Amino acid sequence: MLMKTKHLQPVTTGAYSLTNVQALLSYAKSNSLFSAWFAELLRNSGIVPQLHSSTIEPQQSMLVIRDEHRAVRRALWLTDAIANRRIQSHALAAQTLASWVHEQERDARQFIIMGLKYGIIDYGIIGHPKRRNEPIHILIREDVSKRICTVAQVCTKLSVGIVEQGLIAARGNAQHLEPELSDWLFGDKPTSLLTSPKSTLESIHSALTNENIPFSYLQDAQGITHLAITPAVRFQQIPDYENLTPLD
Repeated sequence: MLMKTKHLQPVTTGAYSLTNVQALLSYAKSNSLFSAWFAELLRNSGIVPQLHSSTIEPQQSMLVIRDEHRAVRRALWLTDAIANRRIQSHALAAQTLASWVHEQERDARQFIIMGLKYGIIDYGIIGHPKRRNEPIHILIREDVSKRICTVAQVCTKLSVGIVEQGLIAARGNAQHLEPELSDWLFGDKPTSLLTSPKSTLESIHSALTNENIPFSYLQDAQGITHLAITPAVRFQQIPDYENLTPLD
């Protein structure tokens, strides 16, 4: 059966820049030390405009930041992407962040603690975090998973689609890849194979499209057969993940 590969637009779409902003602000809401550091980073970055719009209330997203290391790396990546205009709607993202910064109180004592923990330049005394090796999740439609096929070839094709999007957004410079994708590309390149009902696959496809989160997929006459998701998305954040079953 003929299957056609589909790669969506690279991660330069406006919705994805705001998805990243949402994820960082959600994490900042739960971590006051990171919040102070991020606000100071933005104040010193030169990307924050003088005029500010109404602050958005952080919304639930598939892109969830788990810890401080990930938060710091994504904040640095997004700030640099906005400053160098590698991400679409960079002005809107900067404006949204400016509004958030405007509402944050500057606390010199907190900044001193922040400087010791995170460092003023990059990662300071904590050093560069180790690679996390988050997998690229590849979802396979149940009826297709029962067929004997070249799984390795399919995985390679879909994974290349994810990396390709990241490199386009990074303008060909692997140093500007998203943190998790960079770790994946230069690490062990783990993949997680899961089977999915057709309806769940379509639901996940819609959710990814709405947030412009990077993915690539294969399809046949009945619809999507395989769907690969960026390693920036955790398994537990995939919609209806409880309907997914690890492939034996």
